Amino acid sequence: MKLASYQDGSKDGQLVVVSKDLQTAHFASAVAHHLQRVLDDWNFFSPQLQDLYDALNQGRARYAFAFNPAMCVAPLPRAYQRVHAKAYQSQRLGHSPLTEESHPELAFGASTGLLGAREDVHLMPGQGVLDFESELAVVLDDLEPGVSALEAIQSVRLLMLSSAWHWMPGGVDAAQMDDKRSPVLSRPFSTMGPVAVTPDELGEAWGAGRVQLTLETRVNDKRLGLNECGQDMDFHVGQLIAAFCATQAVSAGTLLSTGAVCNAGVLQGSDWVWPHGASSLSQKRAMEARTQGQAHTPFLKAGDKVHIELKTKNGAPLMGAIEQFLVDSQKDSVEQPTHQG
Repeated sequence: MKLASYQDGSKDGQLVVVSKDLQTAHFASAVAHHLQRVLDDWNFFSPQLQDLYDALNQGRARYAFAFNPAMCVAPLPRAYQRVHAKAYQSQRLGHSPLTEESHPELAFGASTGLLGAREDVHLMPGQGVLDFESELAVVLDDLEPGVSALEAIQSVRLLMLSSAWHWMPGGVDAAQMDDKRSPVLSRPFSTMGPVAVTPDELGEAWGAGRVQLTLETRVNDKRLGLNECGQDMDFHVGQLIAAFCATQAVSAGTLLSTGAVCNAGVLQGSDWVWPHGASSLSQKRAMEARTQGQAHTPFLKAGDKVHIELKTKNGAPLMGAIEQFLVDSQKDSVEQPTHQG
């Protein structure tokens, strides 16, 4: 099934069930008002939501209405905790090759104030340049310490798109950023896609902790990358979760993101090329520096638009899209472009 949270003036939003084709929706108030309530007792609430989802898809939901992504806040606007992983470690330029003893890199990120897919991103003066990472995120059920990777996969309740935003002081690229500013300060917020989906919605595209679909990233309507999510993934979702749970329990509603989705480069003659492109500007700039001697793609500025979307193999929309404008917080908001649907 597919779930979203509509703006209603509260901190958690109002839970809605969204049709498979993302065209219609129905308030889930008769079952649960917000998503965290469902996650707290998934086995009780999810069958009721599934019945509503089936009725919506069959045209039997009496109070269905047109689904509007611009009305969505993040499906889970404030999570108990958010873990930022790096599932594609070996694909980062300059990273040491992985060995059998390698472990996924994990860091905590801000779990409150998660942005909706159409909310503007405000540039803050004095914080450096702003970049983003196109990634996937999973919402977890309760887990005890020491779970196996297989058990961890079974704990995945929902999947969604995510964009992790980070500040880079003085224009320092992400590869150099760790020595300049802590993750807490550099990654203060993230965006979540408008619709969270249960794993069964992906069909054969979800297996062994990997999503075998293509993630498209655009900046100002120009394609930055078409990355294969399952390809070149060093650590699958189960391994990421198990690594995080090695010494601690996890509460239902915890978010874990994969980090920037990226695919390997290919050596053609004496030159490297990246046929799948990039899912962040830092990746793109690193590729340019490798092949051209220096980076020339600029970082984000006011007025820029970022678009991230994951589709099924036949091209149908799956989770909706993240589409955000950047605005200058020092200027009057009326001068800035806005996204109204």
